[in-house]
Amino acid sequence: FSDPAVDACREVVSIPVVGGGQASCLLAPLVGRQAGLLLADTTRYAEKQLFVAQCGVDPARIAAIGGIEARGVDLWAERECVLDLLTEAGKNLLAVGRVQVLLLGCLSFLGLAHPLSERLGVPVVDPAVAPVALAECLVRQGLKTSRRAYPAPPMRKRTWQSGQL
Repeated sequence: FSDPAVDACREVVSIPVVGGGQASCLLAPLVGRQAGLLLADTTRYAEKQLFVAQCGVDPARIAAIGGIEARGVDLWAERECVLDLLTEAGKNLLAVGRVQVLLLGCLSFLGLAHPLSERLGVPVVDPAVAPVALAECLVRQGLKTSRRAYPAPPMRKRTWQSGQL
């Protein structure tokens, strides 16, 4: 959900590059006025608050941030357990009263948005599906990355510890 290296990718390719976190944050206001963000690691609240602003969404649109304690939990092998944990955490965010849509804040939550939405009765955005749908939208419109926003890095010899590129 942190969209690592998205900006760097946009600098070197002209095709749409869409991160799961940004896509989710941009979709949330289309289906609800205030969102709740569910993380897999509750120690990353402050980081995610800053990230929302970097996505181009007013942080005030995120009414609450919560999460599950997933350290030590295999998010893929224990899907039903993860869904139960997300259900409890989602209920807690909805109890805040201002939350009308939930964002899953981990790509490993792929496929859990629909069952969680059914359990809680609110839209839930899947951060693995959202970027695919938004990328398709960009491609259908023929939109490409703006070179003014993301200029290509200068050509030069690049090296790293294991050799040259």
